[in-house]
Amino acid sequence: MARRYDLQLRIGGDDQGAQRALRNVNGALDRTQRQSRITQTAVASLSRAFGALAAAASVGAIASFAQDSLRAARDIDEMSRAIGISAERYQELTYAFGQFRLQSDDVSDALGTLADRARDAIDGAQSMADDFGLVGIAVDDLRGKSPAELFDLFANAIARTEDPIARTAAAVRTFGDDLGRQLIPLLQRGEAGLQEMGDAAVVMGDEAVAAAAEVSREYDALVTHLVTRFQSSSSRAAALRALAT
Repeated sequence: MARRYDLQLRIGGDDQGAQRALRNVNGALDRTQRQSRITQTAVASLSRAFGALAAAASVGAIASFAQDSLRAARDIDEMSRAIGISAERYQELTYAFGQFRLQSDDVSDALGTLADRARDAIDGAQSMADDFGLVGIAVDDLRGKSPAELFDLFANAIARTEDPIARTAAAVRTFGDDLGRQLIPLLQRGEAGLQEMGDAAVVMGDEAVAAAAEVSREYDALVTHLVTRFQSSSSRAAALRALAT
């Protein structure tokens, strides 16, 4: 069982808002720690961050924890939801893209663009249908597929296509000149190659990512509350000093 860390803060005045935020954070962390698929590395990172917070007990430490330890999980959660794939698959694809010097932003760009092109072809755009046809993909092959499934389909089609001119033309017309050319070596691995690379990635499970993202949001709420409290206290102190003079 992962070690649980509680952050202890004492704030003058009414600190019920901070206490509620902390209870929410601790509850979210409990849910994160119960996820069986969270990796040991992720647990260790969370534990170290909470240990640092307990020792520092400062607003700066809270902000650093939220940004450095949980922001990545929150980004994964938000990006995977935005493009309609699971958090696990997003991490696997991000790892696979990284092997070819591509970034996480390229994952969302590639899958989003491919989904848009597929929708255009399904809706009757002949030029888009022709682009897919360069690598043997028919419009009917595009129907009812998620962005991740479309990417697998396209990768398999590229891998099967022996004509390098057709491969390049299909990739460039679908993803754009720069990204399309960068993706070709990756796409040539096909679905099996993508899966093999994804299997080598160390990822957090879907539920663990969602729980960690919740922790990040709760900490943002806590930081906002604390900053408001401190600013308010500072303003009152300044007013008292002005009255005293």
